Amino acid sequence: MIWQGNGEYESPSYNMRASQYGVSGIPHVEFGGTLTSIGGGGNMYPTYLGKYNQLINYDSPLDIDLSTTIIGGNLVTQADITVTGNVTTVDNKVLFIIIRYQDDDYFASVVSYDDMSFNLYNTGDTGQFENSVSIDPNWEIETLQSVALVQSWNTDQILQGSMMGVSLDNMFSLNCGFDGVVADTDEDGVVNPGESITVLLSINNESLLIEADNVVGTLTTDNPFVTIYQENIEVDGSINNQDGVYFEIDMDFDMEVSLGIVPFTFSVSAEYVDIYGNPGEFSRDYELSLDVSLFQKNWPVLTINQIESSPAVLDIDGDG
Repeated sequence: MIWQGNGEYESPSYNMRASQYGVSGIPHVEFGGTLTSIGGGGNMYPTYLGKYNQLINYDSPLDIDLSTTIIGGNLVTQADITVTGNVTTVDNKVLFIIIRYQDDDYFASVVSYDDMSFNLYNTGDTGQFENSVSIDPNWEIETLQSVALVQSWNTDQILQGSMMGVSLDNMFSLNCGFDGVVADTDEDGVVNPGESITVLLSINNESLLIEADNVVGTLTTDNPFVTIYQENIEVDGSINNQDGVYFEIDMDFDMEVSLGIVPFTFSVSAEYVDIYGNPGEFSRDYELSLDVSLFQKNWPVLTINQIESSPAVLDIDGDG
């Protein structure tokens, strides 16, 4: 896990963790909470491997059964912990951490941190520990990993850890977009100034297990030279999980419309009942676009030294 500090992606509780280990130089790496490596440069793999090998045969006194699911707008993590051998450290805590893949360098960056007291000590003791964190809209759920650690605040020793991905079974997700021009004035599938077109608008329920109910949407544009004839969309019935519906939207593009990208906003709302029976509401604005050009079907044909600038090509010297 990577705690980032003093930057755009600063990890929560960075200062607390840095203070706990007396961090001065970076990179500062901890193995098992007690074996330290400071500094980098060159090939650090042999150094890290040596630290790892000192811990590989550690017999943990704990077993952690970890699960993380989505409930509404929260990630809920549950750690069922069993003591399999007597715990001798004191001032122990359960740490709940969410990490995400940011890029190849920051592949396990900490984005959420919470802790709570852990008071099990004797073989056979069991406990259920739960933590809930609000989902940041900037997170890509598929890139997240949930981590639970039990660590002594007295010795810094990590007694046990467990990591898993976030279950997507209870995530509700719609995806919307334009799926192509299905009709236009000159029937070439290219949007030109002065044309009337029909574009296919899709609403896809990407949820693995949850149906979408009462789905409605409004399609708008700020471009004054575009007229939308079906601005308000209402789905008849439900959209099954992993299924979609399509609407044909008629539009007029005035001769005065500028060439290039015309932006649209499709505002969608829906209701659903999750796999635990909890009702939920969903709303999102999707930014869509259509490209307006002077091109025609199969034109331009790009060749070396091509100079024609419109579909009308004049044979100046009459040689064909």
